[in-house]
Amino acid sequence: MAPPPPCMPSKRVKANWRSWPNLVADAVVEKHLATMLRLDVEYDVLPRESEILHLQFWASAYALLKERKAIYLETEGKNAGCWGDAPGLLRKRAR
Repeated sequence: MAPPPPCMPSKRVKANWRSWPNLVADAVVEKHLATMLRLDVEYDVLPRESEILHLQFWASAYALLKERKAIYLETEGKNAGCWGDAPGLLRKRAR
């Protein structure tokens, strides 16, 4: 088994109102990884939502989905204003 990952850099940062969410997130990830190691589960990559947003990966993916018309903006009914997948498009590809 691989050794547990080192503490994330934010643990060394003085706790204040800006860093406490990172401290909490880091603690959750460390506990999760410790549990997975006990179950003999290892990760090659462990993406964090905050990093996906910070690095603009989601913005790029979202733009591609709109550009390729894989999603659309609903204009009527109970879902007006919501984005959804093009009718059946994603479900057909998943089969």
